[in-house]
Amino acid sequence: MMLRRQDQLRKLYEPSESVRKYLERIRQLVEQLTRIKMDELPTISRTLIPQLEGEVSGYVETFERALAEKEKEIEALKAELEALKSKTKNQHAV
Repeated sequence: MMLRRQDQLRKLYEPSESVRKYLERIRQLVEQLTRIKMDELPTISRTLIPQLEGEVSGYVETFERALAEKEKEIEALKAELEALKSKTKNQHAV
């Protein structure tokens, strides 16, 4: 039971797989962008920049969904904790 709780808590602090994928793609695009020569900027502004904008938008949406899921998990854990406290309190009262 303790291991299950530790696993639940660990998962709360780990980013989801989809969030990690977005961050990796954004990192790769930014690395490409930093290697661009000045004379390539007009071309890049039509290709790489829109890609980066799309990835960042997708990341924000995915992050917000993941955050909402984490909040639900936290509320469920809080309710479970309160139930355990109540149960323990009742056992001590008997």
